[in-house]
Amino acid sequence: MHNCRRRLMKHIWIVLLAVIVISSNAAAQEFPETLWETRSDCSINLQLAYTDSTTGKRVQLSGGKVAVYKVSDALVSNGNRYFNPKTSGQFQKLAKQNTRDGKAIAAIRDYDSNELTTRNASLAKILAANTSGIKGITGTIKKGSVTVGGLMSGLYLMVQTKKSPENASFAPFLFSLPDADGNYQVTASPKPSVTVSKKDKPDKPSGGNSGRLPQTGQLWWPVPVLLLAGLLLVIIGTVMRSHGRMQEAAEGS
Repeated sequence: MHNCRRRLMKHIWIVLLAVIVISSNAAAQEFPETLWETRSDCSINLQLAYTDSTTGKRVQLSGGKVAVYKVSDALVSNGNRYFNPKTSGQFQKLAKQNTRDGKAIAAIRDYDSNELTTRNASLAKILAANTSGIKGITGTIKKGSVTVGGLMSGLYLMVQTKKSPENASFAPFLFSLPDADGNYQVTASPKPSVTVSKKDKPDKPSGGNSGRLPQTGQLWWPVPVLLLAGLLLVIIGTVMRSHGRMQEAAEGS
């Protein structure tokens, strides 16, 4: 009787595991990762100026250089929009590394827009430190402005590669195309940090783009799989109780 019960439990667990594995594979195949946006007319315009500490006048930066790097395409799977540096963009090698920085960049895949905005400065700093050997799209700051165009939809990194003659620079930051408001031509106004002299302390640079990143989210296909697993566990418990009662009745007779 006990051997029969053990064999029954073994078969039930095998069926349960098989259902979970099959459901997971089916979900992955049913909802492939595709582009949610394919536009190539996107752009970003930077407005760069600071207030002179001596005269109080606004000074436009001119002469510095910037570079834009693609972090990820704009992707969609099962109706969920997200960015995935492991499968697209110019930082796939970094995102696949089993290091602290690699894991931090790979985690972008699971961040919604609020989390991306909160981590903008820290993620941009990691990416900016890993641009060696990667070719970005460059631009030159003129009269307090620079525009980088011809971009496709996705998540990008903006980096200043050369300071302006005013010895001013801004911190790297992430931006998305389109932005949270659906704009494909966006404008950002990061606050430059200016070193006037050794006696004067520079202003603290901001994290860059103050706008929200677009709504993204995690996949929901594991939910029905977990519900199915729970249902099977309930069935197992019912079978075990029924089997035990039958055994007790047999022993009593």
